[in-house]
Amino acid sequence: MTSKENQIINLIISQDENDQVDFKKEYYSKEKKYDLIKDIVSFANNIKPKDKYIVFGVENSTWNVLGIDRASLPDISEINNLLHSYVEPFIDVELGYLDYQGVTIGFIRIPHHDLNRPYVISKEYNKNKGVFLRKGEIYTRKGATNFIAERSDLDCIYHNKGTLDINLYTKELSFSNIRINGNSYLAGQVRCIIQNNTPKTIVIDSIHIFVHCGSNLIEHTVDFIDDQKSVFIKMPESLSQIPMQISSGDSLQKTVYFEISEIAAINLNKKANELSDVSVSIEIGDVLKRTYQNDAETIRLNVAEDLLKKWSH
Repeated sequence: MTSKENQIINLIISQDENDQVDFKKEYYSKEKKYDLIKDIVSFANNIKPKDKYIVFGVENSTWNVLGIDRASLPDISEINNLLHSYVEPFIDVELGYLDYQGVTIGFIRIPHHDLNRPYVISKEYNKNKGVFLRKGEIYTRKGATNFIAERSDLDCIYHNKGTLDINLYTKELSFSNIRINGNSYLAGQVRCIIQNNTPKTIVIDSIHIFVHCGSNLIEHTVDFIDDQKSVFIKMPESLSQIPMQISSGDSLQKTVYFEISEIAAINLNKKANELSDVSVSIEIGDVLKRTYQNDAETIRLNVAEDLLKKWSH
């Protein structure tokens, strides 16, 4: 199961409609295609730095998982044609399905990393002598409801235009012993590139690593971020003690470090050897309590040779 599918399942389990997810018993009827457009535009204009989902096959009042007939979902080209016709600029979405509790769940995914907000209704949607979408309207999602954007919403959209891009520099998660002030620590390490594409300086005060291993999701809190090395004269300052600034347009190539117990590292290495689908995502938090997260990327585990010899005995 992919990290995206795990995220959808976790949203279903949460039993809560909000500014990240909307649950529907079935796909939109032909008479309500304007609601499809409005929902996608509203989610796309929401600045929360997480992917948004419209999930089909879950009743939003009882949270019963009913499932849908796969044939009820259209081809993605039908959605794209609607968005091309009624929205400016174009919104790139994903249509898919997954199996859960013995039934099929459909979904539309609206990626968070689009940089073209605000998305505007580009022409009227008329039906049965009624106007359901008006040219120039801008919708945004607040909680579980869609609203026409106000001036303060537009200010927020423009202020938060762009995103903090997070990419793995090497597609691997490394385990090795590092030395700090003469003491040895077993550390997990991920090399990454952080690019600030927003118009403002971002002050980072927390980083979390999520390891997706089969159906398991393991979270690690990063202790510190530094250049790649194995020996430190003194304990590096944690991000919570000294936050790290990254100015607009700047890019950092760093290694994030987290301490891990030997038992946890051995178990993770064992699972990784049994599975072919192991991936890592990184969540960054700033001092304003905003979070930024990349899509999970498939990685390999790189365990230091001395650890492998020790673990084999």
